[in-house]
Amino acid sequence: MILNAKSTYMWAPPLPLPFRVLGLDDTFTGRRGVAMWNPPDEPVHTITLLHGGPGGGRPGVRTICRPADHPKVWQGATQDAITEALLILPSTEVNHREEVASSWGPGPLWKPVGVTIDGQVVSAHRYRHDDGKWWIVGADLGDIGVCVVGHGWQVEDHGLVTLAPDLPGYTAKPPHPRVADA
Repeated sequence: MILNAKSTYMWAPPLPLPFRVLGLDDTFTGRRGVAMWNPPDEPVHTITLLHGGPGGGRPGVRTICRPADHPKVWQGATQDAITEALLILPSTEVNHREEVASSWGPGPLWKPVGVTIDGQVVSAHRYRHDDGKWWIVGADLGDIGVCVVGHGWQVEDHGLVTLAPDLPGYTAKPPHPRVADA
């Protein structure tokens, strides 16, 4: 992982990561970065990676990974990752987010989809946001729950791969100044 050397910020998850994290495969050639991780004073239990634009009108995809065996997982790693992904969607009411997250799996809100992960097609489920532009795909991989949320691209256009624990090719640009700089 590369930190911006000219930045006055220091914000990156502690490396190496303690669990498997997925990102888009090499067919995606755009910008890659660390979008978020859980609060720095806690053990790592969520990693969100950004691929492409951070939001607005630019296409972008985020992958959210949570380990299945972490004590901070309360609903199940995949449902927790989906709950977090729903916060990214524009103008989704709280009660609808809860309904979508709790209904994960086959049903009226989630449709089956195959996603290529590490070269293998894996069963997953997709939810399309009311605006028709945003989507979420969730999959339970046993050791982790993964959720992919995005707009402007389809997850089938790129596969997911397990990344090295030091997140090569991903940059971390922080929202907070270093304590020494404050």
